[in-house]
Formats: sequence, C-alpha cells, structure tokens
Amino acid sequence: MSLAYGTPVGTPAGPRAIETLVIGDAVLASGEALGWKAWAVRFSEGLGPSGSGASMMIFVSWDDGEIIASPDHVFVRADLSMVQAQMLVPGIQLLGADGGPVTVQDVMMGQWTRGIHAIGTGAPWPAAQLAGHLLSTQGVVTGDFFVEQNFHQDLPGALTELPVIGTTAYGLPPATRQTFDD
Repeated sequence: MSLAYGTPVGTPAGPRAIETLVIGDAVLASGEALGWKAWAVRFSEGLGPSGSGASMMIFVSWDDGEIIASPDHVFVRADLSMVQAQMLVPGIQLLGADGGPVTVQDVMMGQWTRGIHAIGTGAPWPAAQLAGHLLSTQGVVTGDFFVEQNFHQDLPGALTELPVIGTTAYGLPPATRQTFDD
C-alpha cells in the first residue's frame, strides 16, 4: 500500500503517520470480520519528499476525512469487496474502521512530491479472509502491501474489471489537479 506521508495508520498506542512505522512496530490489523489486533510490521519502505520526483496519486475524500493513495492502493468496500484507488467513484461506500459505511464524495488524480510509504504486516500470506492484512488508515479499511501486490492474482473479493480513472469507460471526467502539494 502506498500512501502519502502523514497518513494515519491505527496502532495499539493510537494513530501514527505511515512513514514513522518501521519493521517490528505494532499496527492494528484485521481480517474481513474487523477483529482488530496487534501485528508486527514486516515490510516498510517508501520514498521521501521529492525522492524520485512526483508520483501520480489518487485523492479520495468523504464527510470527515480524506486520503491520498497510489492508484493501485486497495480499499475495502462496505460489502467487503475490494477495489483499487484508481477505480473509486463518488458514491461508492467504503468500509469504515468501525464497521460502518463511509461514502466517497470526491475522487481526483494529481501529482504528489511530499513522500509515499508502504507497509505490510507479518501475518501469514496467503491469509484466510485476509486476516492480519487489513489496516485502519485515516478511519477506512485498506489492504496492506501484500494485499496490493496480490490484487490481480485471484484475491477473493477483488473487483478487477472496474474502469480506471482517466479512461473513457470510467464514465466521469476525471477531476484532476496539477499537484496535491499546495
């Protein structure tokens, strides 16, 4: 999962910015049943601000939150299906970390230069019902690095056939910004 620096990830001690999490740190992770428990971070890598230029990212907002994610970052929908950030549209309901629905209000794409980071837990892979690989990020449930890497390889619940933002099939003109950095 590649998220913008500063994105809060749930931990036993409270939310922490994703870029501060290192191998061995504990994060709160779950499976589809949302039984949050501590799992150690097994993978933690990223690019610092302007580390390799700008990254194309997807900005997603809802009533009381927003997140900036890589196009292939995996979100869990309220119906427990999974979708990549680049396939989100306004009106889709994501799964909130509290188990309730979170309705997407806006989706935009643009450049981000302030750093991106990805983490994965030490939970076994493949995992039944994604146990230990779903994280609370900014109050919504998203997949960790291992979910992102396996999205197109028969991952149960993965909606791989949805249109991608910026394509004609997407059906909405993509709202774009030159950069999210301002």
